[in-house]
Amino acid sequence: MNKQVKEYIDKHYADLGSGTYYLDTFDDADGQPCLRTWALHKLKSKEPQVKEVVREYLDGKCKFHGDLYFCGAAGWKVNWGNRKHYSYYINPEPDDHWYDITKRPGMYTIRLFKNFELIRIMKKYIPYFTISETTDIMEYAKRFKVFPDVERLSKAGFEYLVMDKRVLKLSVQSKKKLVSWLMSQENNDYVKEHRPSYNDITRAIKKGWSMEKYYYEQTIEDWVETFKDYDIKRTRSEVIEIYDYLKGRKNHPIQLIGLFDYIDYLKTAKEMGFDMTLKSVIYPLDARRAHDTLARTKKAAESKEINDKLKKIASILKPYEVKRKDLKIVIPTCQKDFVKWGQNLKICVGTFGYDKKMVQGSSVILMVYQGNQPLECCELVRKANSVNLEICQLRGKHNQDSERHEECKNLVNTFIRNYKNQQLIGACI
Repeated sequence: MNKQVKEYIDKHYADLGSGTYYLDTFDDADGQPCLRTWALHKLKSKEPQVKEVVREYLDGKCKFHGDLYFCGAAGWKVNWGNRKHYSYYINPEPDDHWYDITKRPGMYTIRLFKNFELIRIMKKYIPYFTISETTDIMEYAKRFKVFPDVERLSKAGFEYLVMDKRVLKLSVQSKKKLVSWLMSQENNDYVKEHRPSYNDITRAIKKGWSMEKYYYEQTIEDWVETFKDYDIKRTRSEVIEIYDYLKGRKNHPIQLIGLFDYIDYLKTAKEMGFDMTLKSVIYPLDARRAHDTLARTKKAAESKEINDKLKKIASILKPYEVKRKDLKIVIPTCQKDFVKWGQNLKICVGTFGYDKKMVQGSSVILMVYQGNQPLECCELVRKANSVNLEICQLRGKHNQDSERHEECKNLVNTFIRNYKNQQLIGACI
C-alpha cells in the first residue's frame, strides 16, 4: 500500500468498522443519474474494499439540485426536480465481488455518513420525523417507497401512524381511504390531539364513523358493562343520559367526578335509603359534593358503630389486663387509639383496618405501654382447631423489636394465660 493510498484511507475510513454505509455518491449508470449505497470491508494488511449493494434510479431525465430525502432501500430520496417515482435494484454482482476502495471505476465524490451525521441531516431535511440513535433507517425508507402520501401525512402530524408497519400492508384503495379519513375536517385535529391507536382508527373507518364518534360509542359500551359489574341495572339509554350528565352535555354543567366515584355515590345513596327514582338523587347539581357528603356521613355512622363495639370488647377484656414494673397491657377502646398507636410507632395498625378485624372477631389488638408511651403493638389470633389465643405479631417502632421485646412478650403471654378458657361475649374472638 503506497503512502498516498494510506493517507486517503486514514482520512476517510480510519475510525469505521466493516459494514453497510450510506455514501454521498452521485454517478451516471447506464446513461441515467443514480444514487448508490456501498458496503465497506476493512482488512488488516490491505486497503479497505467496497461492494455496491443498492442503486437508485430516477424515472425520467431530471437535474439534481441537492435536496435530500429518504427513499427506498438506500435510505435516501434525492429531489431531482419534479420528484418522479424512481426504482432501485440489488446489484447482481456476486457477493464475493469486492473492489479496492481506491480503484473502483466510476466512483467519485465519495464519503461515508456516520450515524450522528444521518440524524443531523434528517432533522434538517425531514424535521417532521423523529430521528434517534435507534432509528431503523430502512423502516423509514420503505414508507416513501410504497406510500405516496407518507410525506403529506407526516407533515400534517400523523408520523406516529405512518410508522406503524401495518400501514405498509394496506392495499392502494385502503391507503387512499386512510388518507382521506385522516385529512378530513372532523378527524384531523382530533386524531392529532388524542393520538388513537392504529386498531381504533381502522375500526372507526370500517364503521364509517369519525374518531370522536367511535370513542363515544366505545365509551358507552364500556360504561354499560361497568354498571353490570357493580350489579346496577342501567339500560343503554340510561347510561347515555348519565354520560351526558357527567360530561356536561345537553345543558348539564360538567361534573368533576369520575365514573367509579359516581357509581360509589349511587350505591351509598341506595344503602342510606334515598329514593333512587328521583332525578335530583340520580343527577345532583354537584355530584362530587354529593359523593363526598354521603361518604363522610357513611364513615361517621360506621365509626360510631365500630367505636361502640370496641368499647364493649374493651370492657370484657379489661379484667385480664396485666401490669409488671413500668410495663402494662392496654386495650383499645376506640378507633382513635389505633390511629394514635400507628402514628407513635410508625406502623400500619391505624390504617390497615385492624379496628374492623377486632370488631369482626378475627383478632385482638393489644398495646404494651412503657409508662405513658406505646412500646410494642401485639395482634392475637386464634388459629384453626385451637381454643387458645396466640401471638401473631408483636412489634415496636418501625415494625422492629424494642430493647425490651422479651419482657413485652412475657407480659402478653401472661395476658393469654389469664384469659385462657374464658368465654368472650359478642364479636370478640
